[in-house]
Amino acid sequence: MYRLFAALPVPEDLWEGLAALQDGLPGASWRPEENFHITLRFFGDLTYRQARDLDDLLGDIRCQPFELSIEGAGWFGRREPSAVWARVRESDELRSLSARCEQAA
Repeated sequence: MYRLFAALPVPEDLWEGLAALQDGLPGASWRPEENFHITLRFFGDLTYRQARDLDDLLGDIRCQPFELSIEGAGWFGRREPSAVWARVRESDELRSLSARCEQAA
């Protein structure tokens, strides 16, 4: 089984600010900036065949470039922070892209 989600990479010009949030929360195992992403749709646990089929469908999705804005941030974890999150301001383009990922599922 594969635990999968569809995501966009975080633009490099936002890495520094998000990395600063991580640095301010000691004791956690942080991800490198190049792994920062914006989750569009969580698919859960899929078999290899399901993952391959989903990859084919997601690979057909195209969109024009669009702007993203961060409007808040925080972290989650049980006792210690384990992940930093940033809230992305909703937009028609982002909703459309997320809906197409949902349809692929």
